Amino acid sequence: MLLFNDEVRNIKELTDKLIKYDDIHKVKVCVVAFIKESDNRYTLQLRGSKARDCVGMIEAVGGSLNKSDHNLKNAILRELREETGSAAKYEIGSYLGVCKETKYDLHTNEYIDWIIVGYQVIHISGDIVNMEPLRCQEFVTRKLNEFKKKELSDSCYTFIRYMIDNRM
Repeated sequence: MLLFNDEVRNIKELTDKLIKYDDIHKVKVCVVAFIKESDNRYTLQLRGSKARDCVGMIEAVGGSLNKSDHNLKNAILRELREETGSAAKYEIGSYLGVCKETKYDLHTNEYIDWIIVGYQVIHISGDIVNMEPLRCQEFVTRKLNEFKKKELSDSCYTFIRYMIDNRM
């Protein structure tokens, strides 16, 4: 579910926006990137067997915020380096918004309300390398309308619909 799409830059701004939602309980925050290629296709990941959730589903590239992240844009660039290697260079494009998705966490055996901050990120140069092969089976590159709802996590589908509807 897309909660809002007005931009937040850091965890304080995000918290200030989330405080009004009373249906958010055990929370984790992550940032995700929809990697836009020069041919207007998008690179996402097929979740691997050791992923914490959505195993076998297609999801945007990203992960949890760290205490060392000064802002959300730094967090997404850090996650991209960790998951796609240091050779690939990116430019942060459009801010997409914030989704909430409740998922069962296979590592902690509990339900988590994930707060997911989405960005469109432009792949400038360099090879994308799978740095976490147990968490990511492979990268999948397609046009947005070629991704099927049944193969996507709910939040990934929500962000893709938002990008299609807003002609991004």
